[in-house]
Amino acid sequence: MTDIHQLISTQRVSLADTLDGFTDEQWKTPSLCAGWTVRNVAAHLAMPFEVSLPRLMIKMIGARGDFNRVANRVALEDPRPGPELSAVIRANARTQFKPPGFGFEAPLSDVVLHGQDICRPLGIVRPVPADAAAIVAGLCVSPKAQRGFVKKGIIDGLRFEASDVDWSHGDGALVRGPAVSIAMAITQRASGFDDLDGDGVAVLRSRT
Repeated sequence: MTDIHQLISTQRVSLADTLDGFTDEQWKTPSLCAGWTVRNVAAHLAMPFEVSLPRLMIKMIGARGDFNRVANRVALEDPRPGPELSAVIRANARTQFKPPGFGFEAPLSDVVLHGQDICRPLGIVRPVPADAAAIVAGLCVSPKAQRGFVKKGIIDGLRFEASDVDWSHGDGALVRGPAVSIAMAITQRASGFDDLDGDGVAVLRSRT
């Protein structure tokens, strides 16, 4: 049986190992998240360890219930240098939290996808274990995700098949490629499309 807590911990430590070697210029590099540098993404990953649920609720009220506005503000306003943020991620590698309404697949997806957001613009290949990749892809096609961070209707009428793990979902025009790249495309990260093929890719791209 897959130990999701171990997967989360391993991914956080691995990412911190990568971040620890970054130069000042790498920390300043634009990530795949629009408007965020690599350092901003690291600040976002550190946020759940330092912003309690009551404090988050207060921030949400100030942002009229828009979590994305809260996350963006925290990421952009955090003044700490990259190495301090990396240390926070490492120190909390085993911290167990999950957003309201989600299971532990959510924090796993957060570190996996944001790890790609950080590394791909820098030309760094960041492999993801097969079991972790399948969990992330599975969350991205779930009804729960479409109520949260995935655009409603983006996967309708499409079949997704991973080329690197035993995972598939849906019926319709085919989208095939690595599970993490499928998840990236579904979550509207253009870089994910580079690794995909099938007659459904154009359809998926048109919806992003």
